[in-house]
Amino acid sequence: MIIRLRSRDGLERLQVDDNATVSGLQLVIQQQLGVPLEQQRLSKEPALLTARNGTSISLLTEQPYAPLKSLGVNHGDVLYLLYDIERQVEPAYKPGPLDSSRPFGSHVTVADIVAKQRRIERQGKATVEAVSFDRSAANVFQQYCQSALAFSIKRGGILYGTVGDDNLIRVEFVYEPPQQGGQDELVLERHTPQEAQVLLIVDIQAVNDGTSPWDLNHTKLLCNTAYSCLFH
Repeated sequence: MIIRLRSRDGLERLQVDDNATVSGLQLVIQQQLGVPLEQQRLSKEPALLTARNGTSISLLTEQPYAPLKSLGVNHGDVLYLLYDIERQVEPAYKPGPLDSSRPFGSHVTVADIVAKQRRIERQGKATVEAVSFDRSAANVFQQYCQSALAFSIKRGGILYGTVGDDNLIRVEFVYEPPQQGGQDELVLERHTPQEAQVLLIVDIQAVNDGTSPWDLNHTKLLCNTAYSCLFH
């Protein structure tokens, strides 16, 4: 379970066993927060951190072998920790990019917010004019994704085709190498003997046709799990 500790230096979180005792929690505090056992004073009462004389405050450390749950301490509860050493506690709130360098109380304009945002702008000219697929190759690829996989996992292939003088890409077929696919990732097994045979067939066909083969070697055709096939 998670225990939140409030000290004079700030708020921290610790994870302990569900059946942890007070002494077990103290040991975790010493190991993770660096507060020695003899310095620790633990209580469920917030007054521990403000009282000048803590003699009237009930301390959990007076019952070191008692389970935390038997003392009414449950998951997510806040305990108060008092010690005498000096510590630096990382703040729970970390300033974001919009307020990390602003003095308190200063105004922010819309222009300031826009300037801080990351923007992805459209490139001036496309790398290629268009991409066309052989209908049979595309249908076979998508039919398997739909009928056998139900678009539940990603499926990938290596695209082979030509680039024309008009900067149009024509994909003639899709080679699907051995692969491991999941809902969020895809791993293709590359440079296998089967892929070498595919490359040989492509080269022979290119020589016979007098064309320049183009292997989309770094482009994967991934099946989007919800809708259609996308380039990545």
